[in-house]
Amino acid sequence: MFAVMVRVLVVLWCMISSQALAGAWPREAGTGFVSSALSLSWPQEIATWDNLSPTGDYASFYLEYGLTEQLTLGLDLGHTSQGAGKTVVFVQHPLNTANASTKIALQLGLGQISGTLSVRPGVLVGRGLPNGWIALESFADIQISEGSIEYKIDVTRGWNLPKSRKFILQLQSGVPARQDSYSKLAPSLVVPIKLHTHLELGVSWGLVGDRSMGLKLGMWHEF
Repeated sequence: MFAVMVRVLVVLWCMISSQALAGAWPREAGTGFVSSALSLSWPQEIATWDNLSPTGDYASFYLEYGLTEQLTLGLDLGHTSQGAGKTVVFVQHPLNTANASTKIALQLGLGQISGTLSVRPGVLVGRGLPNGWIALESFADIQISEGSIEYKIDVTRGWNLPKSRKFILQLQSGVPARQDSYSKLAPSLVVPIKLHTHLELGVSWGLVGDRSMGLKLGMWHEF
């Protein structure tokens, strides 16, 4: 199943491949990006609902800071109300030159994921488009004590809209260590609320191995 999913994502990348202003781009030295978000989810089968309370929740915080022109330092935090989550510190380094049309970067993270010491290597690819960008981000969460590995691959297509708005369509997929693979669509609209600060409003819909639908409210800020 995972091999099939990878082939589908590679084909999708080749079809849309022309691009991104996302994770693969190095931060300029002394500049940064921070975001926080709250995601809520419910079963897709509305007839099974007993009330309107969400059955899942996830709060996240993400930070990138350019230490040098070639080295980006970051922090990736997330947790649920049940206490599960992650705390990962990472460094990122580009693999090709600054003027390359397709950006490729390696990322290496270390921290706790689901309460277990983990290493998280990743490969990020991005390419700018005349009207937006496309990006592919792939990670392997390696739990050191258990030796288990969870794979994650996200493909993102972003469009730049009038008045500094952005529309983002993301295909999120993964293979947990002890569960079936999953994939879901997550479109969102990003609108500026003041200089360098944006509001993100999104939804999600599980496609394979995920029977949830969700809402997302987030904030972006560049400094």
